[in-house]
Amino acid sequence: MHRESGFLRPGPQGSVVLVAAHNFGMTSVEEGTMPTDTSLTLETTGISRMVGAKKPWVTHLKRVFTLEANGNLKQVAYMATENTELTTHLVVEYCPAS
Repeated sequence: MHRESGFLRPGPQGSVVLVAAHNFGMTSVEEGTMPTDTSLTLETTGISRMVGAKKPWVTHLKRVFTLEANGNLKQVAYMATENTELTTHLVVEYCPAS
């Protein structure tokens, strides 16, 4: 099971930074922009690992968030490791509580 927690911070001119800690011993800094009011793309600019982290190591992350017309928030997460190219890792759609 994978869990992560972090902080999303807005920057100047539509830039956004996500700092996340993952439960398998990795931290990531992901930076990107909000080119529209309904999308956000983030890509890793830094990855750190704890001593003893299991391989294969993650080498790159990319996330695309999109606010769908129905009000749901969709996230597509991409991951590359030492053994794999950047590929779709997760697709999730968050629905507002009613």
